[in-house]
Amino acid sequence: MKTKRSLARASAAAAALLTVCALPTLAEARTCPSINLNVQQVDGEGYDPGDYVDTPIRLRLQSATGRLNLACLLVPITIKAVGSQSFPFELSNGSADLDTDFDLSSNAFRLLNQIRLTPSARAKIVAGEAVVVTVGEIDAGQFTRSGPYSAQVEIEAGDSLRNLTVSTVVRPVMRLARSSADGVESIDLGDPRQGATGSTSFFYRSNADIALTVTSENQGKLVHTEGASTVIPYTASIGGQTLSLTGAPANLNLGYSSLGLQSREVTVTVPPTGPVYAGRYNDTLTLSFTPY
Repeated sequence: MKTKRSLARASAAAAALLTVCALPTLAEARTCPSINLNVQQVDGEGYDPGDYVDTPIRLRLQSATGRLNLACLLVPITIKAVGSQSFPFELSNGSADLDTDFDLSSNAFRLLNQIRLTPSARAKIVAGEAVVVTVGEIDAGQFTRSGPYSAQVEIEAGDSLRNLTVSTVVRPVMRLARSSADGVESIDLGDPRQGATGSTSFFYRSNADIALTVTSENQGKLVHTEGASTVIPYTASIGGQTLSLTGAPANLNLGYSSLGLQSREVTVTVPPTGPVYAGRYNDTLTLSFTPY
């Protein structure tokens, strides 16, 4: 019996020893002054003014050190707009702005002028997983100057603070407008035997410079519609710039001037031809616009 009592006391001592050894680990788990985060933009890097839907801006957040101790579940993670801005913020190129709407994913909620991660999103970060947060959506239909736009946001996780540049690039676009919206214009020169000049204009809007390529179907000649061999040469210009139509396509540059309605005049001149075979003569000029 004495031997059994000794073994029982030894077992109790061993259990007590195990309990004491676990205490330092529990105490250590109660501290998490900050969370070091890797943050990067994963959506919204490009904006097309011609799109009919908003463009979301999303950030990807993940612990830079992998799994964290459980005390980090209590550390708030907040995203703020820097300076005088608040959510919804504006992206700027220095002289023009892009407006955003305040739109959130299920991983975050709005707290005054800040975005704060939900407890479930923080739990994913503590587990070492990535979390994607929508910080805004660029409103569709904003016709503004092409090029880069940006804003600064601040991510705070306990004592850890870092800044991130959120950016997008507005793509160059060009739209034909008014009478040119259907892409077709015509010039009637009448009777060209004594010489004739006619013109028309195309209307457009653009947020960038435009490379214009002009191609003549008949290499700068009016050709009889019924197949007669007679041709009538002509010259053409756009905005006062003479076009060379007899060889390779003519190339012009239409420089950016404003976001408002623009126009260029297309002028066609036929020198006096003298007697020519009766009938209708025509040519087709194809204008190709490439904003850049």
